[in-house]
Amino acid sequence: MGRTVPTYVNQVSQIVEKWSKFRRCLRREDRIDFDRLLRSVRYYTPPATYQCSDDPREAIVLSILLDLQKRLALIEEKLKLPDAIQEKPIQLALPEQVEE
Repeated sequence: MGRTVPTYVNQVSQIVEKWSKFRRCLRREDRIDFDRLLRSVRYYTPPATYQCSDDPREAIVLSILLDLQKRLALIEEKLKLPDAIQEKPIQLALPEQVEE
């Protein structure tokens, strides 16, 4: 028997195909950045697959944001910005840990 639910990778491929017209209309320099964002989505495939969400766009957006945050932190570190925020990671509560 085959799969009843498409894999995350297949869903991402479908979304990328859907966005191909948008990409085609971008300027050449913007296409390079757009493609870079999509590569970051592929880099985070294992955690996105583990999340097992009904809507893969959530994982796509989180992957892009995480990649951008990592790049920004690296730039701040290289520049040693004095007012760069040094935050500790937040602790996310799992659903079974949430008290009502």
